[in-house]
Amino acid sequence: MGSNKSSEGAAVFDASLASDAKFVVSVLMEKCKGVFDGVGSLVDVGGGTGNVTKCIAQAFPQMECTVFDLPQVVADLKAEGNLKFVGGDMFQS
Repeated sequence: MGSNKSSEGAAVFDASLASDAKFVVSVLMEKCKGVFDGVGSLVDVGGGTGNVTKCIAQAFPQMECTVFDLPQVVADLKAEGNLKFVGGDMFQS
């Protein structure tokens, strides 16, 4: 498989994850919103482009939310409000 096909496959995979995440977070916010009561900060390790964390940050503006993923994943993503992006490798100290 060439790199172009790999890139296309990765894009399709990322889009499917984003779609699933939107559904999951809508159910989470409807059925389990109380789980986040009193939580001051949240780190989404491997959070990709932050689709889930963005929804949580919007629902809980008092909570500091961080998406932690590989530097190349979060390089072009911009912090906004109570949401920030941090690049790193969870397998490296």
